Amino acid sequence: MSKLGTQKGELPSGACAEEMACAGRKVVLMPKQTKPISRLQHSLTYGNIWLAALSLMKEGKIYAYVLPEGIAAKFGFSPSKLMTYFVLYKLEDEKLIVSRFEGRRKYYELTSKGKKTLESGKRMLAYLSKKL
Repeated sequence: MSKLGTQKGELPSGACAEEMACAGRKVVLMPKQTKPISRLQHSLTYGNIWLAALSLMKEGKIYAYVLPEGIAAKFGFSPSKLMTYFVLYKLEDEKLIVSRFEGRRKYYELTSKGKKTLESGKRMLAYLSKKL
């Protein structure tokens, strides 16, 4: 089982953001930004939920319902449950993850193709970061 449930409310290490308690969980408030920075932040976070999901699955199987909380805890942004389910559906369709029922709950796990894709995505981001 993933350590996802124990990370609730934690911010990523080294995060430079303010926190606000909201309905029992922390919401990250980024400092006021220019429009280009805001667009970049959105594209790197909400535009790439798949990277965050695969990264969390690297630690073990995940129950989809708690995935947005895990993403918020580790990456500092919280996608909607609907968007998360949509991303999981697409990842499974592309054979990057597999789902299995345990009782009434559906858990998702990374496939070897998913691990390779995650590593490729991380390398691409590192390469772009170095070039900047």
